Amino acid sequence: MKVSEADLANTQNFVELKIAYYDIQEVVISKFKPTGNLRKDVSSLKTGEKTLALQQMIGLPTPKGDGTPPELPVAGFSGGGLTFSLESIYDILSGERKKKERANQYERMNTAVGNIRKYYGEEYFAALKIPAQLTDNFLQFVYTSENLYPYIQANNYEAIAVYIEKYLPIYQRRLRNSSLMEVPK
Repeated sequence: MKVSEADLANTQNFVELKIAYYDIQEVVISKFKPTGNLRKDVSSLKTGEKTLALQQMIGLPTPKGDGTPPELPVAGFSGGGLTFSLESIYDILSGERKKKERANQYERMNTAVGNIRKYYGEEYFAALKIPAQLTDNFLQFVYTSENLYPYIQANNYEAIAVYIEKYLPIYQRRLRNSSLMEVPK
């Protein structure tokens, strides 16, 4: 059979083809089955899983970042012109930005000190002759003396042992010369 120009011009000769089936991606079914009643679904979950399951059920995206609000730039280019952020300018002039930076650094240091202490354990510091009540003080001293954050981010706690051993004699000498070791009467 040959198709001519007249056959193509006739609109009655065209047949619409419909898709017979769709490829469906693999579906993973978890133990949690929502009933449709939000209160019942939330109360049936464990406390730690509640927010995560609820966010997944609603379809919320997972949050990005470390939980701290991002710093707004002072000036930027948007909408074809130069824009200024009054909040950022106020933060700089009032000193709020520096306070936030210091608070974030302090939180990061406390988290790092806790992780190092947990990794090495109390026995390690007792063997180094560091009193249990001053372990955090010693780790803060080491943390502020060296930039340990890259090692902590990479979970390379063994590399931190070098710095602990490096600053141990200095810290012990400072302890002997200070009043921290004296027992209050």
